[in-house]
Amino acid sequence: MVPFIFYVHRDGETGSSLVTPLDEIGTLPKMMASGSLGDISTDKSIEKALY
Repeated sequence: MVPFIFYVHRDGETGSSLVTPLDEIGTLPKMMASGSLGDISTDKSIEKALY
């Protein structure tokens, strides 16, 4: 769907940087149906899907 695009975020417990390929997020198609990649990034939809 969106190959080679990564979401970089912090682990809440350790503070380590985590890198997640967007195509590994199972709910991404549903999120993309509700808005653009910029929209779902800024409203923290991606982050909520990861935790």
